Amino acid sequence: MSARRSQSSSLAIALALAFAPSVAHAAGLARPNVGGARAVGLGGAFTAVADDPSAVWYNPAGTAFYGDNVVLIGGELVILDRAYKPSAGSPLGMAGVGDYIHENTAPQFTPVIGITTRFGYGKQPPSRFALSLAVYNPYGGAISFKSSDVMDKGILSTTIADIEISPTLAYQVTDILSIGASLRIGVGLFNVDDSENTFHAKMSANGVGVGGALGVMVRPHWRVQVGAVYRTPLSIDMKGSGPLTVGTQPSMNASAALKVTWPQSAGLGVAVWPHRRLMASIQGDWTGWSSVQRLDVAIGTLQPQTKWMRYRDTYALHLGLQAVFTRFLVGRVGYTFDSNAIPDRDMRRENEDANKHTLGFGLGLHFWKLFIDLAFEALLPTGPRTIGNQVTAPPPTNGAENEAGSYDSRVYSLELGLQFRF
Repeated sequence: MSARRSQSSSLAIALALAFAPSVAHAAGLARPNVGGARAVGLGGAFTAVADDPSAVWYNPAGTAFYGDNVVLIGGELVILDRAYKPSAGSPLGMAGVGDYIHENTAPQFTPVIGITTRFGYGKQPPSRFALSLAVYNPYGGAISFKSSDVMDKGILSTTIADIEISPTLAYQVTDILSIGASLRIGVGLFNVDDSENTFHAKMSANGVGVGGALGVMVRPHWRVQVGAVYRTPLSIDMKGSGPLTVGTQPSMNASAALKVTWPQSAGLGVAVWPHRRLMASIQGDWTGWSSVQRLDVAIGTLQPQTKWMRYRDTYALHLGLQAVFTRFLVGRVGYTFDSNAIPDRDMRRENEDANKHTLGFGLGLHFWKLFIDLAFEALLPTGPRTIGNQVTAPPPTNGAENEAGSYDSRVYSLELGLQFRF
């Protein structure tokens, strides 16, 4: 293998590893629930509820059953504490690093903005159609490490995010059935600062992709709702550039191209009102991460590379309970289990993953036409987990080489949502 091809392969591997860092719903150790304070307070069991603008993600059909016009402004503050302790035989261990390496990541803020209407104003009754528009961040996030902790070996920082803009149309077919569809316009953002033995690259890129979502809501009884949603894959071709230094050669500005495909997913949920003041919901989700098996990278004049991944499908269970204490106060509690997409043999400090258990708590306050929703979610500790020696095999069976050692992680988030209903 030529030196140029080896450098290209190394850089492709480094960029491929940047595919998994996550704050939202990406493959990797992250929160399994996408934004929305009400949904997070219910442990993500919201597909059979979906009665506010966040329905564009959870179930596009949901808003057709509700007559209010709603404006939603919200945000999430995510706090991560993920750590890796290299084993003696790992690359960093052989370089003399023996203590825990913590991500040097400040709390991250993710906004959620949306509006939905059924065109009913004043004495005018709402139509059977509901139109919604929302902006949210379902996938991606950012991580960074102190250069002194990793001895300038590997990724120092990286960000990858999918910001989606989703116009949605729902229709109430009958008093029992509604359907809906969302157009998902994904704006991809990517950057990486990677320092290897043979090169140093600081690349950034962006692009746009299109996907969709379909939803169904059924009310077989006034105390029961059943919701289902399917989301298509969403591929984003990102292009950009950045300084690249290879060996002792002078730094040059190199072009960068990266294609990322976020996976298809589906959910099925049931919500039951055993009492007018009490609601329980349960939901099962599937995400097709096994379809994410390749990452195509092109850097400047270096030979384009395909990095083979070994992700696997994930399954999640969501449980939620809501109690109406007074006309002004609502309480929520939720639990989520989400399986891991990244096998242990492919784990690295940049893309930790494990079976995830989260607990969520929430409060809803109602004043006049203003609804204030608060939620807290904690990803329960997953470690320390010890991962064995590195695995090396030819493509397409191998993914990123494993970084042996101990992994320990915690993730916390705070959500705030302000809804104005009229």
